Amino acid sequence: MNTDSPDLKKAMLERIRADAPRKVWTPSDFVDLASRDAVDKALQRLTKVEILRRSRGTIVAAADEVIDAVGRRDQTRMLVDGMTAANDLGLTDAVPAKIVVHTDARRRAIKLGNVTITFRPTAASKLFWAGRPAMRVVQALHWLRDLLVREGESDQVRRKLANLFEDPTVGPPLKADLTAGMTALPTWMWVQRQRRRAISTHAVMPVAVRARGRASDVRVGQGGCWSSTRALVKAFDHRLHQRPAPAWRRSNRLRRHGVSAPPSAVTRPRTASRSAIHVRSACAAGRDAVQLANSGHPGAPMGMAEMAVGLWGNHLRHNPSNPAWPDRDRFVLSNGHASMLLYGLLHLTGYDLPIEELKRFRKLGSRTPGHPELGITPGVETTTGPLGQGLANAVGMALAEKRLATEFNRPDHTIVNHHTYVFLGDGCLMEGISHEAISLAGVWQLDKLIAMYDDNGISIDGPVDGWFRDDTPARFRACGWSVIGPIDGHDIGAVDAAVAQARRSRGRPTLIVCRTTIGAGSPGRAGTAKAHGEALGAEEIAATRKAIGWQLPAFEIPADVRAQWNARAAGEKREAEWQRLFDAYTKAFPELADAFTRRTAGELPANWPTLRDGVLQAAAQSTENIASRKASQNVLAQLAPHIPAMLGGSADLTASNLTDFPDAGARHISYGVREFGMAAVMNGVALHGGLIPYGGTFLTFSDYSRNAIRMAALMKLRVIHVFTHDSIGLGEDGPTHQSVEHAASLRLIPNLEVWRPCDVAETAVAWTEALASEHRPSALLLSRQNLPAQLRSPEQFGDIGRGGYVLADIADARVSLLATGSEVGLAMKARELLAHRGIAARVVSLASSTRFDRQERAYREAVLGTLPRIGVEAGVTCWWGQYGCVSALGVDSFGESAPAPDVFEHFGLTADALAARVQEVLR
Repeated sequence: MNTDSPDLKKAMLERIRADAPRKVWTPSDFVDLASRDAVDKALQRLTKVEILRRSRGTIVAAADEVIDAVGRRDQTRMLVDGMTAANDLGLTDAVPAKIVVHTDARRRAIKLGNVTITFRPTAASKLFWAGRPAMRVVQALHWLRDLLVREGESDQVRRKLANLFEDPTVGPPLKADLTAGMTALPTWMWVQRQRRRAISTHAVMPVAVRARGRASDVRVGQGGCWSSTRALVKAFDHRLHQRPAPAWRRSNRLRRHGVSAPPSAVTRPRTASRSAIHVRSACAAGRDAVQLANSGHPGAPMGMAEMAVGLWGNHLRHNPSNPAWPDRDRFVLSNGHASMLLYGLLHLTGYDLPIEELKRFRKLGSRTPGHPELGITPGVETTTGPLGQGLANAVGMALAEKRLATEFNRPDHTIVNHHTYVFLGDGCLMEGISHEAISLAGVWQLDKLIAMYDDNGISIDGPVDGWFRDDTPARFRACGWSVIGPIDGHDIGAVDAAVAQARRSRGRPTLIVCRTTIGAGSPGRAGTAKAHGEALGAEEIAATRKAIGWQLPAFEIPADVRAQWNARAAGEKREAEWQRLFDAYTKAFPELADAFTRRTAGELPANWPTLRDGVLQAAAQSTENIASRKASQNVLAQLAPHIPAMLGGSADLTASNLTDFPDAGARHISYGVREFGMAAVMNGVALHGGLIPYGGTFLTFSDYSRNAIRMAALMKLRVIHVFTHDSIGLGEDGPTHQSVEHAASLRLIPNLEVWRPCDVAETAVAWTEALASEHRPSALLLSRQNLPAQLRSPEQFGDIGRGGYVLADIADARVSLLATGSEVGLAMKARELLAHRGIAARVVSLASSTRFDRQERAYREAVLGTLPRIGVEAGVTCWWGQYGCVSALGVDSFGESAPAPDVFEHFGLTADALAARVQEVLR
């Protein structure tokens, strides 16, 4: 057949018309009509544009019939456009073979490309479509097709698109996103039947697809698609963001259709009676324990019971037999006053928490304290109670999961892959830390973080409308979160579907707004403030039992209900599956596996002793007169590159705190001006395991983060706070920034190690001791101004780690000078002045009074001596009394704005003033 013959073109067009929507045509489809060369030349004349237009025309003709039958033009048109684009781009395998639509139209079937759409009559039903990932992919498909049509025969455009798909970095996830979007599209078509009858999805789905190898991995199955579309966003110059897609945005839109959320095609089959029993059993434990203790908060556990059943019954991946399984999902109860809900769940699912412990709720020595406490109750991931901090802890846990997944996961070897769930209430969101935390989570795109908001509108003082009218969904959306709901928090199916949808999120954390009634089930207390913080009372308990149909005695759970709740077998199976993955990972990457095991166990590198000794030896020989904040940075430069677990950061003061180190990259976080949020997030990172967080700010701003510091001490977490500009030595910024009372107040927090080093050597010891303190947070108080290096013997250097030691001694000493940090150098100068005046003095450096206080009595007495003692520190002086000081030099008022030397002179913190004080004491 002649290349230019019209017969060849005619034959090709007839074939296209016969099966136009099947795919994008290539020369291989026509080689039986003529030689490949002839076909290639014919295709240059019969352009792809013409083929695409014919393909689209075939589908659109059928599409008009669909629109007429269904009546939802916009939604149906979107479905049609997506199918058209899939056909045009050769993605027909992604489109289901059959879609059933319920409509008032008479029964018939329409062929839409290779898809058969069957219409079946129902009463007053409608067709809807939702789902942002699928919408974005359809938009991208539509744009790709339009580009081809618009540019016509442009070889440059075709080459550009071809290169895009063939690119090993962008191509696979892009194709996966496109395929996933088309797979998800019909899944999100669903039918709301008359009178709120059962929701079901009518789509026969193709075989599940899984694409791996990037952060934008896709998993597709009968539940829809998980797709971040980041590859699309990058490839198409943010075009998707310019064309916002409709989504389930407003609660009134949901209520208009009589539903709470889009359905899930992966909901487990279960009966209503079984769900009701689960809810009643979850409520019973909390209600009865609070009543027996005559103390506690029964309303929240009763109001959140369905939320708990929906999450713990169907989604939470955990193993009650091993609460420390590294790849378990994390669950945080931020509204910790609802502790009996958590205790009940832990007991029912099989954790080592017998019913006797529930009966001892809030009793001395019990494993069920008033608020959840880490290390006391198995399965409790964090100590909560101070509202809002649990949310921030959860952000830290999700951050740790993302960091470890990036560091350890390899293609076909995913060993870090879990979600973090957090329950929170109105009080958590009223606390300012909530905004710091959710803002950071949005910036970090923590898409495995799912927050479930118990929106009951009640706090201790009553209905919150009088003091809390925030548009919470809008606030979260503004911070980069996906928001689902409001949904009916007492509808287990709605909760289940919402969590399933949230788990598919990519690139955004998710908030699920659950509308609940506090104290649900209680005839006289439901929806009132009295249900919040006091026991219901015997009469109300009896009325509640009758109202919900639970007539069993207190603390009695039927054996069959316990069996349904028990998650031990399922948890052991999940962990065994993960262990098989990890065993394969160990064979493929033995060094990484060893590092992962060591780090999740809280261990430092195997070469830690050698690394530590090298740093300390260099510090012991240093004669540099530098600020201790700079000495800290030098230590970091030596340690951090060899301790991958270290995750640093600063609250917008990196250049001042000097918390970064060479090539830190993603291992140094800019937290912004969020000291409280930073501290609580670091707690979450430490709680998760595998990372050692440290963060910096000015010492005076420790007030912002103080409660999170206290919580770290209470939970015995290895968190390191780098507090620089630690005194009036800050200078010109004045009293707002000059710390006076902060060092003394931090020392009051039990289990917090406070270091105030005087030079390079003490700074190095402080860092190594902080890193080695697995069960204690540390605060390093560092100077802005340069500090003189002190000479020490090897024995003196070794004693730095004991917190206090004799830096300078003499046989005929008449006085002991006790000093910390920058004032150690001042004490040494005063000693020289006193020597010229015929008074011998010894100097004691208290690098860490908290560490020193834990030393044996004999050592402490030997260091302090029996001579008169005078303390000196650029801060409040009252704390020196505990060491028997007869006098102290310090600052018992706020500072002044001036250069540091002038401020020290103004407050009498000079060597001359200290020498004069000594003479006055000895006179």
